Amino acid sequence: MKSQRKDKFIQNLVLSIEDMDASLLIRSFHIFLFVINLQHPEFVIIDNNKVDDHIDDRYGQLPQIIKEYIVDYLKSQNHPKVEMFSHVMPHRLEMPWRTINNHIDCGVFTMRHMETHMGGSMNEFKVGFKNESSAQDDQLVKLRTKYLYKIVTHEYNVQKDYMLQKVDEFHKIPSRQRSQLLAIAKEQIHTRLDDFI
Repeated sequence: MKSQRKDKFIQNLVLSIEDMDASLLIRSFHIFLFVINLQHPEFVIIDNNKVDDHIDDRYGQLPQIIKEYIVDYLKSQNHPKVEMFSHVMPHRLEMPWRTINNHIDCGVFTMRHMETHMGGSMNEFKVGFKNESSAQDDQLVKLRTKYLYKIVTHEYNVQKDYMLQKVDEFHKIPSRQRSQLLAIAKEQIHTRLDDFI
């Protein structure tokens, strides 16, 4: 019964998101985090992008839709905090490491935010990011490498053995040729990113 309610909640949420204006979803191909705290009722948006748009302009009706479904679900469960949560307004966390010029690392930021956000005040949010700079870029490279390694080597990755074999083959290539291949790959990545953005 409980799993059926959860499945129905998720299904309704997905249908509502799919009904949203497609142009909003395409324009906002950007990964960020909604944090719902029921212990101390709060709805926080954690987004690395520093754009100063109003929440409605930036996220459309998505926060309100999610809030409505959560309130409905809490009511159906007679949750003691439903009344308090129904009055909570979504707000964006204003972190000092938010970015203006970085349009490609939102996934890395989001994974790090999920790893480190435990609720509470900004002083308790120990993410470790420097403000937007080359130092932050270096941090992102290290995190991207860390997350990629975990994804590639995870036991659920059905391509794990194949990928590790390819890495092993790559390391057997002479160092000068490896450097050339890495330079070509970097150029291709930037070309694809330019086409995407």
